[in-house]
Amino acid sequence: MFKRAILLIIVIMICVPAHGAQRDISGNYEASVMGSVMTARIEQDGDALQGVAHVYTGGKKNTYHFTGTINGNRFQASHNSGHIFSGNVTSRGDLVGVLKTRGGHRISVNAARR
Repeated sequence: MFKRAILLIIVIMICVPAHGAQRDISGNYEASVMGSVMTARIEQDGDALQGVAHVYTGGKKNTYHFTGTINGNRFQASHNSGHIFSGNVTSRGDLVGVLKTRGGHRISVNAARR
């Protein structure tokens, strides 16, 4: 009986991620923000993030390279212009958070994983 209990505990520890376990958010994302379409490609190495975002507005494409970090389900990424996107990874793998512009505006963003 004791051996079964120990075995059960080991199986649970292996199968259930630890609180704050790192999420892998590498991949492609898409969002619609204030009439613009945003796409992003994120690469993750441990807790470090880097990527490129494209914003399509009025037939024009703007490109933003960014870096950031992830800790559990919390992430933060920034562009050298001062824009910061921070928030949470949902259970579906989407990124939900707030984009704070260098001018101080706060914009809610829900970037769906593609």
